[in-house]
Amino acid sequence: MLTTLSDSILQDIVTKYRSLQEPDFRFQDDAMASRPFALLVDELLVHFFLKERTDPNQDASFVYAIRFDQQEWILQLSMVGRYGVLFRTSEAGLSLVEPNEMSTSPEELLILHLARKYRVTLLGRNVLTKPVPLRLFSTEPKNVRFYHALFSEDRVRWQGVWPKREEEAGMVAA
Repeated sequence: MLTTLSDSILQDIVTKYRSLQEPDFRFQDDAMASRPFALLVDELLVHFFLKERTDPNQDASFVYAIRFDQQEWILQLSMVGRYGVLFRTSEAGLSLVEPNEMSTSPEELLILHLARKYRVTLLGRNVLTKPVPLRLFSTEPKNVRFYHALFSEDRVRWQGVWPKREEEAGMVAA
């Protein structure tokens, strides 16, 4: 059974893509033109070094590398709705920052605070891994999850949502 948040996200996915079987990707052009997260990005720039890494061929989100001293994060802001996902970067790869996780980094706390301030709902693994029957280019329909529909088909970032061994999550990513 879907939660209220999941129901709302699913409704946003259906609204933006217009069809799960024959999706329309024009919403991405509209989002790129309107820059719905401009105020959040402007405020992040006051505190951090930002580099946009959006790949329009893979991403349904704006992707930013955020850096402060030796710390780095990847923030994805969905073009589907006011949803975000935050990853910590390290030599081992990406690790998902869970929305309710306690952070020891004041910089990470600031990123989370600014996302909330600008009404971005950061999503965790339990929502990101929910299946959605959306037909995408690089992912088999049976493997499409909310993460793909909201953020990206980029396998590297997607693996940051899963445990080290995907089998431990109970399913295999695309």
